[in-house]
Order: sequence, then C-alpha cells, then structure tokens
Amino acid sequence: MTWRIAIVLLCPLLLACDTAGQDERPADTEAEPAGSSTTDPAASTGEPEDDDAGSSGSTSGGSSSSGPGCTPLPWFPDLDDDGFGPDDAVVMTCDPPPDHVPSGGDCNDADPSVNITVDEVCDAVDNDCDGFVDEPAETNTSCGGCSLFEIESRGYAVCPEPSSWSEAQAHCETGFGGTLVVIDASAENTEVVALAGAKLPAIWIGLSDLRTEGAFVWADGTPLEFTNWNAGEPNDAAANEDCTQLAAATGYWNDLDCVTPLPYICEVAL
Repeated sequence: MTWRIAIVLLCPLLLACDTAGQDERPADTEAEPAGSSTTDPAASTGEPEDDDAGSSGSTSGGSSSSGPGCTPLPWFPDLDDDGFGPDDAVVMTCDPPPDHVPSGGDCNDADPSVNITVDEVCDAVDNDCDGFVDEPAETNTSCGGCSLFEIESRGYAVCPEPSSWSEAQAHCETGFGGTLVVIDASAENTEVVALAGAKLPAIWIGLSDLRTEGAFVWADGTPLEFTNWNAGEPNDAAANEDCTQLAAATGYWNDLDCVTPLPYICEVAL
C-alpha cells in the first residue's frame, strides 16, 4: 500500500520535468536530408576555393601573337641597322621578331645609307627610295655634267655637252631614268626655252621620226599633240633630218640631222 502511494505522488513531478525539457529545445528542429550539409568544404579545410575562371592560364605583362586582345602590328627586317626595313618583307605580329623594326621604306637593306629619310645625291643610287635615281632635289642640283631643276612637279636635266640625238637620249635614260624632254603644251615650251637660256642657243628635244618617216613621236611614247614648228618645218632637208631641235631664241622647232652635236635637256621622273 505504501509503494503505491509513492508512485502516485511521484508521477506529477516526472511529468513536469519532461515538459520542462521539451520547452528548452530550439524552435527549429527540422532535420536536414541525409548526406546534405551547408558547411563550405573550403572553409572547413582552410584551403582556397578552386576558381576555374582564375586558372584559365592567362598571364600578364604584354600581348602575344596568340593571346586575347592581341593587335598585330607591322614589323620589318632591318639587316643594315638603319632603323628601316623593306616594305615587301613586312610581317604582322603583336611582338617584334628579332632584328625587326616598326618602320618600312628601305629599298636596299644591305646599305644603311639608303632609306626614305636620306637625301638624294648624284651617285647612280636611289638614295631616298622614291623609285628614281639622281633626280633633282635640294641636295642634288647637278649630276653627270648637267644642272638639275624641278618646275611644277617636273624634273629637268640641262646638259651643255654637245651630243648626237641618240647619245643624248641614252644619257637621259641611263643617267636619270628619263628621256629627252617631252613638250606637251605651250607653257612647258616656254619653260624649256628659259632653261636653255642664252648659253644654249639650240638644244635637242625628244621628238623624232626615226621609226617612220614623217611620223614624229616623242621618245617616251607620248602622243604628239602640241607642236611649235618654225615656218616650213619639218622639211627633211637632204632627206636626212629625223630629229628635232629647239631654238632658244625663238622657241620654234626645226628638224635636223640626228648626228649633229647639240646640248640637250632631259625630262627626269619625279
């Protein structure tokens, strides 16, 4: 009887204890699915995360020919160390190859005295790489016994040494890359007269009918449009006058025997 009374007295106390324990538990007790975790593995190990974007292999310190953002530039080989290279040997790349420079304009990469910044002189060389040899320039006013002039983008070589028409034409070709002067308008005829001046009373010009009698043509093949023949000319006197002289005193033309020695004026390419 006594033990039953004890149980009855203890049961209310046990129920109160159990209820108090439940009240002390956190409100959010929902269990997470098995195998899941919100913990960052990197944080738990102390090691940095493996960022794919940061490990793509890109490097700093300049562009390369294959890297992103590369802008290819022209580079020219410079074998003579003059700072210029031949235009026809250009390569396009981001970084300069060995012995290459960023400037072209060298028509002879074996000669450091030849490139687009060099002044033209009389030496049978295209010093300034403009495609012409010994042409008139501020630094080249005489060459091969001739005085050089530039008038309205045309170049002239005034040569006082008397020569046959063929000899004069040959000197114009080999010495200056031009021909005996071609006069295509009255204004140019006046310029040529002024170049000849009082010292050269008669000169050869580049007109002849050596190929076909009576059909006068210019030495460079330019069609004959302007003429300034003297009265009664050309008359082919003695059937042996196939070349043309200009009389500086009047500016008129006359056909003459081609072997006659005369001064001459070359038209020089510029």
